[in-house]
Amino acid sequence: MKYNRLHINHFGKLQNRTLEFSDGINVIYGPNESGKSTLHAFLESMLFGMERGRGKAASHDIYSRYYPEEGSSTYGGVLEFTQNDTLYAIYRNFKKDPKGYTLMDETHNRQLNITDTEYYQFLNQMTLPLYRNTISLGQLQAATSKEFPQQLRNHIVNLRTSGSAALDITQAKESLKKERRRWEQLYSKEAEQQLQNLELQKSQILEEQAQMISSQELPEWEQEKSRLQNQIETEKAKRTGLLAEIRIQESVLNAPQEENWDPVLEDAQKCQRLLDRREKLKERYPEPLPGNAGHFFPVLTLCTFFLSILSIIFGLFSMITRGGLASLALIILGILLFFLFHVSKKRAKAQLAFRYVDRDLLDLCQKVLPEPPNHISPEILQDLIDMLNSRRSGRALLNELHKEERSITEHILKLQEELDRLMIQLDAKKQEMWQKTQLDERIRELELQIEELEPLLERNKECSEEIAAIDLAIQTINELSVTAFDSFGSYLQAKASELISQITGGCYDRLLIDDELHITLEHNHTPVELKSLSCSTLDQVYLSLRIACIDFFWPDDVVPILLDESFAMYDSDRIRETLSWLSEFYPGQVFLFTCQHREETIMQEAHIAYQTISL
Repeated sequence: MKYNRLHINHFGKLQNRTLEFSDGINVIYGPNESGKSTLHAFLESMLFGMERGRGKAASHDIYSRYYPEEGSSTYGGVLEFTQNDTLYAIYRNFKKDPKGYTLMDETHNRQLNITDTEYYQFLNQMTLPLYRNTISLGQLQAATSKEFPQQLRNHIVNLRTSGSAALDITQAKESLKKERRRWEQLYSKEAEQQLQNLELQKSQILEEQAQMISSQELPEWEQEKSRLQNQIETEKAKRTGLLAEIRIQESVLNAPQEENWDPVLEDAQKCQRLLDRREKLKERYPEPLPGNAGHFFPVLTLCTFFLSILSIIFGLFSMITRGGLASLALIILGILLFFLFHVSKKRAKAQLAFRYVDRDLLDLCQKVLPEPPNHISPEILQDLIDMLNSRRSGRALLNELHKEERSITEHILKLQEELDRLMIQLDAKKQEMWQKTQLDERIRELELQIEELEPLLERNKECSEEIAAIDLAIQTINELSVTAFDSFGSYLQAKASELISQITGGCYDRLLIDDELHITLEHNHTPVELKSLSCSTLDQVYLSLRIACIDFFWPDDVVPILLDESFAMYDSDRIRETLSWLSEFYPGQVFLFTCQHREETIMQEAHIAYQTISL
């Protein structure tokens, strides 16, 4: 590409200016504020158009900065250039359209209607960032921007993977990322979150159901309930029979109240004691006299006692006074009478004891027997014994019946308590079964909601697969980028090393570049950090890197290079070295923007051809 002519209608302070350019070095001279930077910006805007800012940024963008002061409708101009032996002209009216242009083929006198992509290819894949980092060096902008390493890597990868810079791998990555964003927008995070919540609710319900009593236990508990109820009814029937028998026995014994049984027991015990005493009296004493005979024994005993005393006294007195057998007979008679007294006394006691016993037995008979007797006889005693034994055995039977009734009652109470506990468990189980039914219904509702999410989940699955495929493609491109940059980076490093050696007259023989364009110089095989270099040497390093990148990006084209006050920090020797090299070795046009005549003086002294354009 060669710039031939430039016409500026209105652009900043420049208006109605036409500039003709030549091959080689073109010196654009003018004092400060004369429009050199404006001309530099105009060339850039003619190639790439303008970006309008929005909001507050619109007052500080390039469009506003160079808007004509007179408000002319012809905000723009014409750039004529030669490319591939064809003369072209770009017409722009920034006021009408900051990005719009008209491209004319002046050689064949026709307008080219091309798309933005075709225009990008027409410029040999030159973009504005690439232009600023290679061709155009603004004031104090020798170093490349932070974005340039990625642009360089992109260009290298394009060439390495496709064989042509026209196939933009970065653009392919951007297209993939754009497609990925489209799939991400189709992906429903809400559906996934809702599915997660539904699955969590379902798992919680299932866990709650697992902690419930098994439904298989319910029939067993119902059977146990029936068994207990039947057993209680059986025991109640048995108790009813016992109560009936108890009432019969109480009526037979004529003692319906349990507290009336104590006198009966006392009567039986008293009767037994009296009978035992009567038997002992009969063993020790003769049978007492029947009827009223027994009543004379006390009188007979008393008489016998007195007669025995008198006989013994008279017998002793006669023996003393008279002696003889009569006195002895009286004494013997007294002794016999005394013995008879003793016997009569015992018989009287026995008779009295029998009388007391019989009296008590008679009182007991009158109390117990239905027909009270007037005297005691063996038959009466036997009736009394039979009656008391009958009542005692009846009472014992009644006690057994009461005991059995109490045992049955206690058993019934225990069974009832067990049945009550079982009923509580059954009620709880039925409530739990109802809750389980509700939970089953809730699970069905959750499953229906999950089924309703199926279309979204299927789409999410498709989105995930597409996103994974895109990520794999991007990862593959990135891996190719690293490999391609490693292989082509050595070429760029060799070219930049050759240029820095030529520009610096062999002072620095090698330039090392990493994948982030971090630079290290070597002098006599000794590394030299950039921070230790002077500003002019640093500018030479970056100029060498830019020219190497130009040669790399456009190996089949000759592009102009714009240097806006790029030699401000150079001394005269470095300017001479750099301009001599550019004049001899750089095949394209060089536009040197300067506010001094130093460069012209040096070129005149060095016999370097150039053209001066004064603003």
